[in-house]
Amino acid sequence: MILPGELLDVPAPRGVRLVALERLDALIEGRVRLGHAEDGEALHDFRVALRRLRSVLRAYRAPLASSIGEGTRERLRKLAAATGQSRDLEVHIAWLDAQRPALTPRQRVGLDALRAQLVARKARSDERLERAVETTFPRLAHRVRERLLRFEAPVLSGAAQGDPPFAVVMSARMHKMIATLRAALGAVHSSGDELEAHRARIAAKRLRYLLEPVAGIVPGAAEFVERVKLLQDHLGALHDAHVFAPELVAATEAAVGEHARKESLAIVAGGTGGRAAKRVHARDPRPGLIALSERVRAHGETAFATVQEGWLGEHGHGFFADAAALADAIDAHAKPMVEIERKYLLDHFPAAAAGSPSEEIEQGWIPGTALLERLRRVTTADGIRWFRTVKTGAGLVRTEIEEETTREVFEAMWPLTEGKRVHKQRHRVVDGDLTWEIDHFLDRDLTIAEVELPSADLVPTPPDWLQPHIVREVTEEAGFVNYNLAR
Repeated sequence: MILPGELLDVPAPRGVRLVALERLDALIEGRVRLGHAEDGEALHDFRVALRRLRSVLRAYRAPLASSIGEGTRERLRKLAAATGQSRDLEVHIAWLDAQRPALTPRQRVGLDALRAQLVARKARSDERLERAVETTFPRLAHRVRERLLRFEAPVLSGAAQGDPPFAVVMSARMHKMIATLRAALGAVHSSGDELEAHRARIAAKRLRYLLEPVAGIVPGAAEFVERVKLLQDHLGALHDAHVFAPELVAATEAAVGEHARKESLAIVAGGTGGRAAKRVHARDPRPGLIALSERVRAHGETAFATVQEGWLGEHGHGFFADAAALADAIDAHAKPMVEIERKYLLDHFPAAAAGSPSEEIEQGWIPGTALLERLRRVTTADGIRWFRTVKTGAGLVRTEIEEETTREVFEAMWPLTEGKRVHKQRHRVVDGDLTWEIDHFLDRDLTIAEVELPSADLVPTPPDWLQPHIVREVTEEAGFVNYNLAR
């Protein structure tokens, strides 16, 4: 599924579900890849896709309340937990492989021993994961898709305001996530702050996942996502050090006891200078485990220093200022479109407009008062399109929110507009920086010229071809509002 470019403008319940469905598609694709042993990134990508889906469901809990219940969330959480151990072991094994060139042959003995243990544990963990995915995922994915594809939305009537655009909800959620991340980073003071650093990493990850769907829509979003990912990566390195350190401690403790047992047996058998004792001594894993422990400690301290220099305290002021500005930009994107136009009554259709581009428009209004919902069918040489529009206000400046809809939705709602319709032919004539729209009504003897303006202060001069046909300006006359003309 490809998210639409107008994602930020659609009603929040629809926008949230579009994002969630896109995340679900990526998760299903990742599930298919899990079956290919040669795909080394399959587990990582599946786990990330699952985290992204859960992050959407968590971030937009309220708009999704009618679709995703606590039972579904809990099943997704358990599935995510099943992937965790395999992925952590995969990361640890990869880190050990990266350390090998820097260790001496004697130290590699400890590395190889530990690696063999982790590989065996990962194989068992992968088997458990495969069983969990096989038994729960197909039905769970189907359930989530079915629930996301269907939801109830109120029909606008009276003073009802309807659902806000997705951008409004997203911006509000982003501001909360920014505050959460700032507080979490503020609690990280040293490389030993394991819980605090973990919370900051999760907060950064959730902020990144929130922004990714609009990275190609909002200017600057893609660049900021990369900055958040960089923070997440460094916090992730610190987290990996925190998680792996206990592994090394446990491995070292086990190695000490096992090596002492083997060494004692060798000495009893052949003395301290015997071949058996020398072989046992050569296979001592402790030097390698100790070296790895030191490298893990240094790895964590380096990661913390990078986070400190880039995001902690005063170093993070610019980052959070940019984050807040981006959230405000998303909110500004959602502000209702303001229609500023002047309208003129004409004595008849101007001949100069006859050859200009035209379209046939049928409009109808659903009964309402404070908010007026309009259905529009537009026929051009390229085909037919259908629209739903909500308008408030009157006169020179009015609020207008419009989205394209489907033929099925239009035809289902069109009967509600019975008795409140207009039918007209619209010609558009470009004159300098302005475009004049000449509406010749097909259901009555009426022609009106409209011009949309960049500012309410601008008073346009009608072009020469139009001026002789103007009877008067009717911008502020309620009788010439299309809603009032409808019958």
